[in-house]
Amino acid sequence: EDRVYLEGQTIIKEDDEGDSCLFVVVRGTVEVWKKLRGRLGEMVPGDAFGEMFAFGIVKRRTTTIVAKTPCLLRALHQRVLMRALEIFPDERQRILYQLLKSGELPSDAKDQMTASSGAESDRAMLQQLLADSHLFRNLPPTFLESLAESAEVRIYIPGEIVVKEGDEGDSMFVVIWGTVSVFQDPRKLAEANRSIAVIRSIRDGLVRTPKRLESEQGELIQVATMQKGSLFGEFAALGINETRNATIQSDQLSMMWNISKEQILEKLIEFPEARANFS
Repeated sequence: EDRVYLEGQTIIKEDDEGDSCLFVVVRGTVEVWKKLRGRLGEMVPGDAFGEMFAFGIVKRRTTTIVAKTPCLLRALHQRVLMRALEIFPDERQRILYQLLKSGELPSDAKDQMTASSGAESDRAMLQQLLADSHLFRNLPPTFLESLAESAEVRIYIPGEIVVKEGDEGDSMFVVIWGTVSVFQDPRKLAEANRSIAVIRSIRDGLVRTPKRLESEQGELIQVATMQKGSLFGEFAALGINETRNATIQSDQLSMMWNISKEQILEKLIEFPEARANFS
C-alpha cells in the first residue's frame, strides 16, 4: 500500500501501539527522532523502518518518524509480513536473527544471541539441562555433549505456535530466553481425571488466570507457563508419544534450542550404550 506524507507530517510516533505496518521509503526523506536523545538521523529511498514493531518483537514504536520532505512510502501490513514468513521458512530465521541483532532488546536476550554461534558455554548449559531431565539423566556425558552440539537455535515471535497438540512430534525444544504458554484440550484433561489445579504446576509455570486459545479442535485452556531452561517435546521426539500432547505458544520474543528426532536417532546409533537406556 503506497502512502504520501507532506513535509513535517508525523508518520509513526514513539510509544504508539496502533498501525503495525513496516514502511519502505520510495521517494523523499524522513527524519528519525527519539525521546531524550533528539534527532538520530535521516532515511532515504531504499531504507525501511518499523520492522521491530511490525514483526511483534517490541510492543510499542521505539522512535518517531517525521517526513522531512514530501515523500512516498510503501506500507507493508503485518499480516502480509507474517504470511511471508510462513511461505519462506528458510529465510524466516535469518530475517528474525538480523532483526534481533539490530533491535533494542533486553540485555539478557542479546547475550543469548551467541548461542547460535556454538559458544562452548552455551552448549555446556544445554548439556547440563539435558542431564537434569528425567529422560536423559542416566545417559553417558559423551552422548549428551554430542547431542547438545547438534542443537540449532530457533526464534519465535509473540503469539506464534511452536508445536500443536495432535501433530506428529519430530523434535524437542529447550527454552533459551523468553516464555511460552502450554495449552491443552480441557475435554482431554477431564477424561484423564486430572484437575486444572494440578496441571497448572507443570514445569516452571503456575497459572493463576489461565488464558484460552482458539484452535481447529476447539478452545484450548492454558495449563502452564515455561521459562528459560524448560524442556518440552522430548516424549514425541523419542517416539514415546506418537503425537504432541499439548500446544505451545510463544508469549513474547522467544529463543529455543531445537533438536530433531533424526538427530537424536543418529546419536543413539552412534552411542549404543545410550540406546540401551531406551530398550
